[in-house]
Amino acid sequence: MEFEAIESSQKQHHNEINHQMNVELLETEQQYKRFAMLKPKIYKDGNEWCVLYGENIIEGVAGFGNTPHQAVIDWEANWNSQA
Repeated sequence: MEFEAIESSQKQHHNEINHQMNVELLETEQQYKRFAMLKPKIYKDGNEWCVLYGENIIEGVAGFGNTPHQAVIDWEANWNSQA
């Protein structure tokens, strides 16, 4: 009886983790789609990388980072804060 309770608990935990991973995957997919659709500029700005959607960093949405990937992550966070 105790074995069945442990097994049930483990299955529930596995299902919760699997669900969370699926949610995160869908969120990431939406981020990639938005990025591909908007096609922001990616360029080196001084010693950092910049991702810019718009004419300039004042009027547009920008993200900065030490790598292009970090700049994209920062851009995504800034995009979401504008919404």
